[in-house]
Amino acid sequence: MEMKSLGRRRILASIGAGIALAIAGPAAWAAAFNVVFINPGRSDEPYWRSVTRFMQPAAQQLDIGLEVLYAERDHLKMIALAKEVAARSKKPDYLVIVNEKLAAGEMLKLADAAGIKTLLAFSTFEGPQAGEFGKPREQYRRWLGSLTPNAEDAGRLTAEELVRQAVRRGTLAGDGKLHVALIAGDKATPTGVQRLQGAVDAFRADPRVVLEQIVYGNWDRARAKEQAAALLLRYPKLNAFWTASDLMAFGAILWMHHMTAAAPFVFGLGVIGILYTFIGWWRDVIREAQYAGFHTRVVQISHRYGMILFIASEVMFFVAWFWAYFNTALFPGDVPDYGRLAFTHGVWPPQGIETFDPWHLPLLNTLILLTSGTTVTWAHHALLENDREGLKWGLALTILLGMTFTCVQAFEYSHALFHYSGNIYGATFFMATGFHGAHVIIGSIFLIVCLVRALNGHFTPTQHLGFEFAAWYWHFVDVVWLFLFACIYVWGAGVPHPE
Repeated sequence: MEMKSLGRRRILASIGAGIALAIAGPAAWAAAFNVVFINPGRSDEPYWRSVTRFMQPAAQQLDIGLEVLYAERDHLKMIALAKEVAARSKKPDYLVIVNEKLAAGEMLKLADAAGIKTLLAFSTFEGPQAGEFGKPREQYRRWLGSLTPNAEDAGRLTAEELVRQAVRRGTLAGDGKLHVALIAGDKATPTGVQRLQGAVDAFRADPRVVLEQIVYGNWDRARAKEQAAALLLRYPKLNAFWTASDLMAFGAILWMHHMTAAAPFVFGLGVIGILYTFIGWWRDVIREAQYAGFHTRVVQISHRYGMILFIASEVMFFVAWFWAYFNTALFPGDVPDYGRLAFTHGVWPPQGIETFDPWHLPLLNTLILLTSGTTVTWAHHALLENDREGLKWGLALTILLGMTFTCVQAFEYSHALFHYSGNIYGATFFMATGFHGAHVIIGSIFLIVCLVRALNGHFTPTQHLGFEFAAWYWHFVDVVWLFLFACIYVWGAGVPHPE
């Protein structure tokens, strides 16, 4: 670890001095000049603070006025800072920028239009951006050039060192393998992408390594901590993490070393407390309705208004998820949103995503839910006709169909070729369909309570508010699924994979 830290210090010192020397031509050494560095990191982030600390002594020795502006890991703030610098009455002589989340292109345009010489450091233009911006001093005359480390070699070397250390310390799993998960930065920053590729190539070339999964932590320690927790649960043999930055490494370490035996117990107590509150409240409502006679016509009207407002709030809840989906699906190439463009590559579904065949399991689940809507309606009409057997059978069949839907959806999820984390399609898909699945489970519990009450002689043709609300809720769940099926599974289908 000491050698690794020393190597990082040498790299940072070289880059910091290199940036200063690159922008200081012989003619400029005779007089002081000003440089603004838009630092993409956070002001409290060790790595990017180190970059600033190594640039400052070089700037002082060369008599350069250095101003560092921190973007706090916000690519939009980077562009806003560049806009502010370009609008100054007294502009700096040079601007140093980083192509974090592909934001350098917009910053270069602003600086070039303002007459400020620009240097790209740490990451430059790759792929489509390289074609758009060309070479230094061609389209943008004030773009001096780029100073970038060999990120792919860095990724390869850190991966190889991780394997060496694991073998030396005997931390291999029972099968004699090193099971590794990679927590990368993002899919846009060229240096981060190259560093990840170097690590992946090194791990795949080593027969002692099992590469379990790659997730993207967006350079955030808290997010990396959550991802590490999920990965450790998903892969019991996982015994190593490779991360794209120190902060994300700290996040993974925090989870691995601060898990306490009491955590599940405390969580369990919270769940029990919530369930006790629910059961006690609903028990009192049933007693008031069934035995105390408190549910008069006026009280029933107020309850109906309450249920209508509750379902309206649920509608808006799902509107949010549909909004998130369509906002990305309709505008996958939204240029101002560099993060989105990096994840989607301008197409929807994003490249590499194999969606579900809508006419297989999703269609089956649609038929199951539509059938359950008819059975719950049958149960309701049977109750109005005082047909107790029809009420019980209708409820039982609806519950059976609801549970079948849940099982089919679980089977579907287990065969998904994309994950929740690391891609925008998986996040929007699982949030929308997953929350609907949770509502199906809640609705099934609602109907089970109604069936138990029906078996105990509750409900009459004139007083059955609890069952009526359960039926309303179930129909709401049906309608939401029809929209999900039509919009996400059918309209948003890309390249389906056999299920």
